[in-house]
Amino acid sequence: VDQEDLYLELPPVPPEFEGTAAWGHGYKKGRSGKYVAHMKRNIYGLVQAGRVWQQHLMGWLKNTLGARIYMNDRCAFEWSFTYENDDGQTITERLIGTVHVDDVLLSVQGERVRAEFMRILKADFAVTGCENEDDEATEFTGIEIRRNWQRKTITLHQTKFASRLLEKHDLAGARLESMPYKTKRDDLGPWEGEAVSEAGHFEYMSLIGDLVWLCKTRLDIAWRTSDLSRFSNRPGPPHFAAAQHVLRYLKGSPDAGLTYHGSDEVLLQSYDHRNKINLATDADFDHTGIRPCVSDVAAFLNGAAIAWKVRRQTTRSSNSTEAEVKACSPGVELIRALTDLYGEMMHQAHGMVRTMIDSTGGKSLIDSGMDAKASAPITRAQFAVEEATEQGLLWLDLVPGKENPADLCTKNVGNIGEFQAKNGVLCGSEPHLYETGTVREILRGANISLQAFKKKKKKKEEKKVPRARAL
Repeated sequence: VDQEDLYLELPPVPPEFEGTAAWGHGYKKGRSGKYVAHMKRNIYGLVQAGRVWQQHLMGWLKNTLGARIYMNDRCAFEWSFTYENDDGQTITERLIGTVHVDDVLLSVQGERVRAEFMRILKADFAVTGCENEDDEATEFTGIEIRRNWQRKTITLHQTKFASRLLEKHDLAGARLESMPYKTKRDDLGPWEGEAVSEAGHFEYMSLIGDLVWLCKTRLDIAWRTSDLSRFSNRPGPPHFAAAQHVLRYLKGSPDAGLTYHGSDEVLLQSYDHRNKINLATDADFDHTGIRPCVSDVAAFLNGAAIAWKVRRQTTRSSNSTEAEVKACSPGVELIRALTDLYGEMMHQAHGMVRTMIDSTGGKSLIDSGMDAKASAPITRAQFAVEEATEQGLLWLDLVPGKENPADLCTKNVGNIGEFQAKNGVLCGSEPHLYETGTVREILRGANISLQAFKKKKKKKEEKKVPRARAL
């Protein structure tokens, strides 16, 4: 405990347990007696318990284990173990761990570092949940892990939770839907009719909470879930129908998730983007002027999204260019955080991040750096993106709207084929890196530079040969 004068009121003792030895001397009547409990350890439920546990664990990682806790994510750490093998060679193996309360997930470079870490951990903590330490992780904080060694893929999914959700709402005979919303755009509005019952209201809020939890690995329902959550205060029949539509869509693909790739076939497509972050940004401009625009930014790594933000803009936009520039601003914040964390994990700086945007006006406004009366409301967002490009953090690449995967999280896509293609890029089931003319030009320039370097190096080597022979 972090304080010695912490006391707790005893719980009420049921009549059938009064006077039993299980409660010990002086505690026979529980709350109705004259005693209170003197707290010697923090327990779940105390306000400060989580903070005290975090301080204790961080102190153990740094002082006892000697690990390095990442500055950009205090719940991630790194540790190295050095030993000599049978041949007398000095080997150093690396371990990266991530912590969620008292659940730890490890990525190890070898078996020796894992075994040594577990030995030190078990000396101070009771370890549960890994009876066989040689087994690989299959679940972490409710997210399931599926591997395909032949295809070199790892998929994060929530099949168990999705199945329980479908059973809870009894969709045994329901038809399947190919999209989480109707093909024709159906903008939901506030319900002005008679309010639903308290039980119905609770059921709707419970369903939205379940869908939000499922969005951890399902970007395909992220926008619709965000849209439905706006009406949690007063839902009506249209909102219930739209939520049921999402469930019928999930019924057709309960085991979908985020698939990350390690094969050259995927990571060398177009150009080498192995362990390289890409960003896509988009905004949905409401031409009626009634609703705020929706922004989405999604960061990709090795074939699928690793971080994303879907939110409504806090200010109104007068045109689509303004909305697109506003959408880029949270992308800059996301990339700064991810590239800093990348540098700590990979021990090297990340290069400029390719940022896909489908707005010609937005890209021109940022690239030119020109201020105009029309851009006055977005000066702060525009300056943030301009500064990021000048600092070499990212560069904007203009892509067609049909090739921008972030478009999936800002509105309902009207074409099933387009929805499936963009969903495949977001979730990694059908990864495809769109190659623009700018990308081809960069690749052509890189090849020319490489060929020129090889020719220059060859000439230097040819000049050195006669001198060597003469000597």
